Amino acid sequence: MKVPIEWLKDYIDFSETPLELQEILTMRGLEVEDADEDVLNIELTPNRGDCASIIGIARELSAYSGKPYKIPESDYPEIHGDIRGSYKLRVEIPDKCPIYYLKFIKNVKIGESPDWIKKRLKKSGIRPLNNVIDITNYVMIEMGQPLHAFDADKINGDTIFVRKGKIGEEILALDGEIQKLTPDEIVIADVDAPIAIGGVMGGENSSITSDTRHILLESAFFVGDSIVRTARRLEISTESSYRFARHIDARGVERALNRAAYLIEKICGGEPASGELCEKNIDLKLKKITLDVDSINKVLGTSVNAEQVRNYLESLSFKVDVNKDILSAEVPSYRNDISRPIDIIEEIARIHGYENIRPTLPESKIVTELLKNPDNFITAEEILRSAGYWETITHSLVSGELYNKICSSENNAVEIDNPINVNMDILRPNLIFGLLDVCKYNINQKQLPIKFFERGTVFFKTNGNYNETSHIAFISAGNNFFESKKLITSILNSLNQDFSFEYYKDSYYFDLNREIRLKTRNRGL
Repeated sequence: MKVPIEWLKDYIDFSETPLELQEILTMRGLEVEDADEDVLNIELTPNRGDCASIIGIARELSAYSGKPYKIPESDYPEIHGDIRGSYKLRVEIPDKCPIYYLKFIKNVKIGESPDWIKKRLKKSGIRPLNNVIDITNYVMIEMGQPLHAFDADKINGDTIFVRKGKIGEEILALDGEIQKLTPDEIVIADVDAPIAIGGVMGGENSSITSDTRHILLESAFFVGDSIVRTARRLEISTESSYRFARHIDARGVERALNRAAYLIEKICGGEPASGELCEKNIDLKLKKITLDVDSINKVLGTSVNAEQVRNYLESLSFKVDVNKDILSAEVPSYRNDISRPIDIIEEIARIHGYENIRPTLPESKIVTELLKNPDNFITAEEILRSAGYWETITHSLVSGELYNKICSSENNAVEIDNPINVNMDILRPNLIFGLLDVCKYNINQKQLPIKFFERGTVFFKTNGNYNETSHIAFISAGNNFFESKKLITSILNSLNQDFSFEYYKDSYYFDLNREIRLKTRNRGL
């Protein structure tokens, strides 16, 4: 985001050089990539939508310097009749668009913007187009609230709909591209067709041109996650989507609408109608968060007191009540990223100054590797890998029919309700089923020798109770019987296990003459 320094001075008085501003903002958690005599280039993290505006940066400097910042003028005379007699509004997706405003402005005179607007937009990286569009972009950069203007005479019918896109719908966007819409998109539409992709880009069929005389001015709160998905799917990135993705100030939607109407009345000669069309489906009550000074100092390693904390937070426009060492902070509406005490503590650290926090070692209890109980599975895995075995991961769902054929006397399988596949209808009782499938596949592909192992969870029933435990198993083809026996012996010796082999026992899985049963005497294996 480009912040023209001369524009910033409209809202807060400062004498720092661009490089000094870069240092101040960087030390308060904003990533200022570079600064020259005219512009600060700031890259915002996804949680700092409150700084996606000139006023947002002015607030940060105000918190640093203690100097007040200004709010732009937005009072204007309402000349024309009430909009509610001419238009209707229907918001069908309040979960994606909890706030939507429309303002009708009559008799605008489309032309070039004043030089001071064009100059500031160019320094912000935005190309001037005409005075109405430039004013919507100007207010967006100034206040962080995206706006859009429709040519009212191009609207079919008297109702504006905020709805889902429909399968098969298309819109010719302002960038000249035809976009195919889906139900995932927020669509602004008249009675016939879409006129904008909400929060991303307007449509050519309702655009402002030199022939425009009457406009509908939109200011809305579109949910950030929805805008992110749409912008990604359509491969469109705009200044509007950038701000909606970082969450806007719900209480700033109407203020920005009035600011734009004020400028359109002053610069374009427009006649704003009285009132607005508006739907609100959101709780605008401010959050309150309680925390205590001891917790703050414990986390930060500082020794701040309650009065210092109050001053820090009030410099950021929090309203703070103090009762001894307990603070209750009312969070400004533009700080969507703050919801927990730890978020408040991070704000205190920013204003206190990271450079003023003395590095300390945290108190902790350290358990060295020598004191830890060894993980028998890790020991086995290391031995298997050193013997040339590859780890594999197989599916935890297996065939109940195959299990019943092999293990008919056990009857301890955990069955799946409504399985998606008849060959995946029980949770695996052991790892053998998956390893046999891996072995079969590699044999069919003539990939020999085969050496695989797996560590995973198995499931079984005992007396009607469901159980799960971790197993490790390996399989080979191309090794002889004694090589596998040697490998098992190596693993058990490494684990200090007391064990013995029993030959020629009945097995579910193997022929009588090709099976050994292993017994261990140590508990815990």
